[in-house]
Amino acid sequence: MKKLILAATACLTFPALATVANPEALRINATCNAYANTSRMLDEPHECAAVLQQICAIRRAVNGLMREVIKGHLIDHIVREDSEAKREND
Repeated sequence: MKKLILAATACLTFPALATVANPEALRINATCNAYANTSRMLDEPHECAAVLQQICAIRRAVNGLMREVIKGHLIDHIVREDSEAKREND
């Protein structure tokens, strides 16, 4: 989880750091970009379909990020956990 938070911080501060080697940062960057685009669109007149398309992009980006966090949790705390008691708690 720390790695994900660091990726988010780095991505927001230095978007160029989002690389293919860091998929979490790419997802966070996509989410930030989608929010920024939607915010700009809401400040000016735009077609409803275009705004809805941006909102869908936000949803896809957040869903992808959630999938990565859940996958990381399952791998780190369930699959790789040696203690059965800890696995059951997680």
